[in-house]
Amino acid sequence: MTDIHRLLVGPAEAEGVARLAELWPNLRAAFDWACTTGDRELAGALVRPIVGEVNLRQQTEISDWAERILALTPSTDKDDLAFWLVCVTYRCKQSGDHDRYEGLVHRYGDSHHPLVRYTRAYLYDDGDKLTKCAPDAVAWLRGHGQDYPAELAETGGVAAGLMNTGQLGELDDYVSDLASRHRAQGPPTLLYVALSMLGYSALLQGKPDLADRFFDEAISIDVPDRTVSVNKPIEARAAFRRGNRSTAFRILRAYVHELLETDYPNLAANAAVEFINMMVIIDRLPAAARVLDYLATAGDFGALATRTLVAEAAAQVAANADRIPDQDRSPEPRLDARDALRYMRDVLDALEPPPAE
Repeated sequence: MTDIHRLLVGPAEAEGVARLAELWPNLRAAFDWACTTGDRELAGALVRPIVGEVNLRQQTEISDWAERILALTPSTDKDDLAFWLVCVTYRCKQSGDHDRYEGLVHRYGDSHHPLVRYTRAYLYDDGDKLTKCAPDAVAWLRGHGQDYPAELAETGGVAAGLMNTGQLGELDDYVSDLASRHRAQGPPTLLYVALSMLGYSALLQGKPDLADRFFDEAISIDVPDRTVSVNKPIEARAAFRRGNRSTAFRILRAYVHELLETDYPNLAANAAVEFINMMVIIDRLPAAARVLDYLATAGDFGALATRTLVAEAAAQVAANADRIPDQDRSPEPRLDARDALRYMRDVLDALEPPPAE
């Protein structure tokens, strides 16, 4: 596993992902044996080198393994408990499974531990708390020799907190440094994510040309199979602006379907931004209004996007409120992320039906 870890965290990340896929059945068997025999140290040694894959490529079985390790860990080992809770939180964040997280934190978590404070801010997309807790989590991870999880916390915690609280100048400086490091040292996926964040920051600042340059570079990065894409909505946006509306609908529809099929509603807000803007332009205001209602309550990023990325569309919806049924302007119950994805899927399927199988 040491060799695979070395590949995953460097320029040869794709080779590491491929080798891990080949090894997976044996890894699963070895992990099962370690847990069955109560060998917590071996179980942890097998999983710790690959924990980043649960976040970057939705290897959700790793999260299940982390739960099994939690069950083997003594209540006195606060540090190990906190580390494995971080690994479980990645999956809870992706799927929006707050109940699962709360149950595990109640059972295993120490609310004063820097990693536990971080997981709560991360799960609930609380930008203010992320900006306070994430740097402490990064420092703790690096201080305990967990450099790769620390890099994930830099992007998903520190940088995300700066974006969600609108501290875009600080975000640009911070993420530019991350991009420079990952461009020189790898892994390519973290460079891809850093460039995408810089692109979104530029969009939020009303700099579409700069955003396109960042997004174009991000798309050019050769990332491994299964890597979670954050740029498909931007590809749809670009196609729509070029007048290729059918292509734009197909790209966005495929992305929404993918998020539903992989149970990743956490990225619904990215799709919602482009959906709302497209629907207003094609005069489907009720559809825009329904998803706008979701976006406005979708955490700090959703609120920020509502004020900036879809501000003109929101103004159009407000100006034409008499054309929009109440159930679309303020649906009850309110749409959650999965509801919003299902609604966008149905509208996009009607606009651009999927090819017959």
